Amino acid sequence: MITRSIYLQKLKSLKGQHIIKVITGIRRCGKSTLLEAFQDVLVDLNVDKEHAVYVGDSDVDILTAKNAEIRCISVSWGFRDEA
Repeated sequence: MITRSIYLQKLKSLKGQHIIKVITGIRRCGKSTLLEAFQDVLVDLNVDKEHAVYVGDSDVDILTAKNAEIRCISVSWGFRDEA
């Protein structure tokens, strides 16, 4: 697994700023891996889950948010055909 340390450090530097952080990229470029690593950082820093939201375009995304116990916003565009 590639750790994406440069991008993870950038996300860490933006923590606490009142801006929305968006991760985009081509399919299978490591976005999910980066988000999992950043989620671990947030847990380590005791960030309240109320300050996070998961945006996704599939039933898998909804289950992922549910399992992480964070709110989910489903969208009708993206890689999948249905949200």
